[in-house]
Formats: sequence, C-alpha cells, structure tokens
Amino acid sequence: RLLELLLPIAGEATCHMATVMEPSGSSPRGRPSSGLPRPSNAMPRSRSRSSSLGKLGRSLTALAPKIRSTPPPRNPSEPWKVGGRYRMARGEPLWSSPSASAVRLGLLDRDDEVMIIYIAEDAAFMSARDGTQESCERARPSGVPVGLVVPTLTVTGAPVPPPGWMVLDGPLMPGKLEDSWELNARYCVQSAATIRQERALTSEWVDELEPGDEVITLELGFNREEGEAQRPRLRMKVSSNKGSVGWMSPETASGYKLLCPVNLLSSKVVEVHRKSLVGGRPSLLGDCNSPTGGGAISPGQRCSFRQDGKVPWEVNAQYRILERTSVRERLQATSRELFKLPAGCVVSVGEVQVAECGQFGLCPCALVTVADGPEAGRQGWIRCMGKDGRDQVDTRDQLEAEKVRARLEEERQQKEEEAQRQAARAREAEEKTRQTQELAERQAREREEREVEAKRRLQWCGLQACIAGCLQTRGSAMKEDKLKDKIPLND
Repeated sequence: RLLELLLPIAGEATCHMATVMEPSGSSPRGRPSSGLPRPSNAMPRSRSRSSSLGKLGRSLTALAPKIRSTPPPRNPSEPWKVGGRYRMARGEPLWSSPSASAVRLGLLDRDDEVMIIYIAEDAAFMSARDGTQESCERARPSGVPVGLVVPTLTVTGAPVPPPGWMVLDGPLMPGKLEDSWELNARYCVQSAATIRQERALTSEWVDELEPGDEVITLELGFNREEGEAQRPRLRMKVSSNKGSVGWMSPETASGYKLLCPVNLLSSKVVEVHRKSLVGGRPSLLGDCNSPTGGGAISPGQRCSFRQDGKVPWEVNAQYRILERTSVRERLQATSRELFKLPAGCVVSVGEVQVAECGQFGLCPCALVTVADGPEAGRQGWIRCMGKDGRDQVDTRDQLEAEKVRARLEEERQQKEEEAQRQAARAREAEEKTRQTQELAERQAREREEREVEAKRRLQWCGLQACIAGCLQTRGSAMKEDKLKDKIPLND
C-alpha cells in the first residue's frame, strides 16, 4: 500500500524534473513562457531537487514489479481447501508424486489457475532451482502442505499440464476463486451425471442425475483407488434430492462443469431468487461453462407450498430469508410488528403453523429465531410465502448436510448392529450345531461301547460255558477213572 501511495508522487517528481529542465523559451502543456530571467542562485537548487526526486521515482518504478510479484502471506486460520481453485503467484513445476524419485510433468506460470483435489501435510517433497530434475533436492521442511492439483486455466493459452503434485505455501495466492467447490454446499445439476458407490469411476452404479436436480456435498476426495489407470479427478460424495447417496464428479476431465458452482445455501441464493422473479418466469443466470462464467441455472420462481399439500418448512431446521420480511409478535397478520428481517439472514424454525390469510387462502407461518446478523437471538412469527404464493423463505435446510451425515451414521450403526446380531445368531446356530454334533458323536460312542460290552459279555459267557463244559467233562472222566480203579481185573 505504501508503494501505491509513493508511485504517483514519484511520477509527479519525474514530470516536475522534466519541466524544470526545459529551455526558458518553452513551457509545458504548450503554454508560452513568460520570458523572465530566472535567478542564477535558484537554478542549481531546482535541478538538484528535481534530480533527487527523479531518481526516487525511477527507483520506486523499478522496485514495483518485484514487490507486486511477492504473494501476500497466507492467513493460518484460512487453510487450503480441497475443491478450491487458486491462482498461481509464481511459476512452479508439477511432479508425478511427492517422493524424491518424482518425475517432472510440466510447469505452471504465474496467474495460472489450479484446483486442489488432495492435501498431504507430511510429505517429503522436491524443489527445483533451475527447473531440471537433476538439480532437485529435498528443500521442504516437514509439515509443509503438499497438494495434488489439477490445472484448469493457463494464461499463455498453452495446453493445460496434467495433474501433479506441488507445494502449496508460496506458489499459490491465498483466497479461493469464485468457482471453487465447497463442503456442506448445495449445487444444481447442469448436465446429466452418474452417482457411483465408491470414489472409483469403475465402481457400482447407484443413480443418474438429471438437469435441475440438486445435490449436497458430504465429502471431497479423488479417485485414488484406480491407481495410474485413470487420470486423477475431483470426486464428491453427495446426497441428491431424490435420496440417493454416492460419489460423482462435479466436472469432467476436460473441465466441463456438471454442477453449477453456485452454493445455493449461501447468500447468493438471494440473487438467484431476485432474478427468478423478473417476468414471473424461470430465469437463466448464465452457463457456468461459458467463457464469461455466469452462475447457476435457476429453476425459476419457487412456489413450494400447495393448499392441499405438505408444508416444506420443518421444525428444528434453518432456512435463509429470500425477501425483506416483517417479524410479528403473534401468528395473526394484524399483530404488532417487532422488526424487519433483511434478505439473506438465516433463521431457526421452532414451530410451524398454517394460518388463514383471507383471499390468499392458507399460508404457512413459522416461529423463528434469528441465527445471524444484527437481530441475532430475537424471535417472532413470519410468513413463509408471499401473496402470489412465491417463497419468501428458502426451503433448503442449512443443516441438511449434518442431518444426512447423522442419518448415514445411524444407518451405518444399524447395519453394524444388525451384522453383530446376525453374527451372534450365526454363532448361536454354530454352537447348536456343534452341540448337536457332539451329542450325536457321544451317543454313537456310547452305542459302540454298549455293543462292545455286549460282545465282550457274550464272549465271556461262551468262555464260561466252555470252561464249565470242560470241567464237567473232566469230572466225568475222573469219575470213570476212579470206578475203573475200584473194580478188580479178574472180575
């Protein structure tokens, strides 16, 4: 800023020097000279002062490009964001990886634009002194953020380099550009797109998005699972207004935007609403792929409430005011007005009722608490729709991303609990099967043991009978021998 103040002074000093050094017969701007002789003692002093001012002007003019080329320091409270577009502050090479064996892919010039698709905080990175790979050295301290970027625009008109790795602090100017992608944002679909199960472009199909659909960003990443087969691209986990959740690309590899980069949850939706009211018909706020940029495609004047339909505004939600609205003490339109709410502020809804609005029929009204702005914390009743049925309060919930995450987390926990229950049932069934098998085996062993015991007893009984028979036969033989001994031979 000091330089910008000194440059005009230096320019005036240079012009003053040229005026003083002109011949006495002429004067600047074509006016005739008075012809009066100048004092001899004043001439050297004027020339000396003018010469000093001229040197100061030339020095500041030569110093200006060097000072202007130095990027402003980045605010640590504003870190680099995945999905953000940034302008280059100086030339910087792109590398194939953050490792020491990386290969140079291309060179970015000053004022080129890049989009960050991944940030690595602790990566050993290479820096080049003269742009050649042979002169690369590890000159980046640990903890310096290194990012995988996709070049989106070159100021020289040269072909866009492929995606690559670079150091973020220093080469990039702080501050995201207008068409950056954000987390927890809501975007309008401009061209047909596919939602898939995972980040990979070859993962399972989930759903198709049509122009006019809206999605909420839940997570930002890139297709790292596909390795080198696919060119790195920004991938966005979204939840569509149809209820499908999955990963999609907000823009193609060539840079064509499938989503319009206008966050419909931001204050820009007020401008979208105002332009949609012109002529009472749908308005096009410009094609975001046109050379002039533009904005989002508005679906036109929104009339979300139907006399016999559901009220689109819900309790425990936050919405943005689209038009300057009166906040009243009670639900009735004749109650005392408390204050005015400007367009663009956010309110929290605590209660929703449908009231009779005379010739306009039913009108949804909400008890709101102002969430931001000078009236933050104040409460009152507002009308959610105008006299012609148009929305005065946006129907897009500011907390929807958090609610979707909570729902997905609850579903994940339910799936885990169900999986645990199924695993427990499987373990119980396996335990029953094991017990049944053990019982069958034990019964089979007992049956075998009984059969073996029966056979053993049968064999023992046979042996006993055989022994008894043998003993009986032996006894009979001994009796016969004794009888023979008692009978004389001559008899």
